[in-house]
Amino acid sequence: MSSFLRMIAALLLLGPFAVAAWLAVTAPDGAITSVNIQKALQQGGLLRALATSAAVAAAVALLQVTALAPVAWWLARSPGRMAAGLRIALWAAILLPMEAAFVPLFEITAKLGLYNSLFGVVLPQAAAAFQVFFLESAFRAVPRSLLEAAHLDGLGEAEIFRQIAVPLARPALASAAVLGFLGAYGSFLWPLVVLRDADLHTVPVALAQLTGQFSADLRALAAGALLAVIPSTILYLLAQSSVRAGIGQGAVKG
Repeated sequence: MSSFLRMIAALLLLGPFAVAAWLAVTAPDGAITSVNIQKALQQGGLLRALATSAAVAAAVALLQVTALAPVAWWLARSPGRMAAGLRIALWAAILLPMEAAFVPLFEITAKLGLYNSLFGVVLPQAAAAFQVFFLESAFRAVPRSLLEAAHLDGLGEAEIFRQIAVPLARPALASAAVLGFLGAYGSFLWPLVVLRDADLHTVPVALAQLTGQFSADLRALAAGALLAVIPSTILYLLAQSSVRAGIGQGAVKG
């Protein structure tokens, strides 16, 4: 029974990819062709969009880890009312759909002169409340006895964070970076709202350009979708051990 369920699960997971792969490399008459891939690369500007998406996602992941890790450390070490208030605000940010904040975010982005720029795409996505809680859990897993010994040795909070907490939480930080990269890489609505020039389009927006108002070239779209998942798939395969260790570390509270 378990093997049957596994087979069904594998079909449900891999079936759409198999169909997309078949559409990407075949013509309507069933002949093998590369025309669909060429259409996706030329009409959709997919190569440029792949580079743009990779740069945006890498910037988002870097900002999330470097800017949110100190906040998570402070939350893990601060039991006061300010920390409690910040947690409530972060939970509210998680529960509020990003689409509901599009209007104020767009106004702020426009006033800062970031409309139609990649910075306007990166900065709002870097403020990820979930990452703060994820990293806070990882920092809480740092042994208290180790922190107390560091205090006895005369280390301050900043030095403890830099020399002890960060190295011990490295798997969680790597996992947060990968998750941040994947989330930003697949983001569609915010780049669609902020970016006007086609030269700045990310992969999801570029793929949407392959569809018309009343029709769509499904084979070119399938080819583009397969090409789009290559960078994120390679990243996950290279970092899967860190992701597994990091998720386990981020799920444990000391």
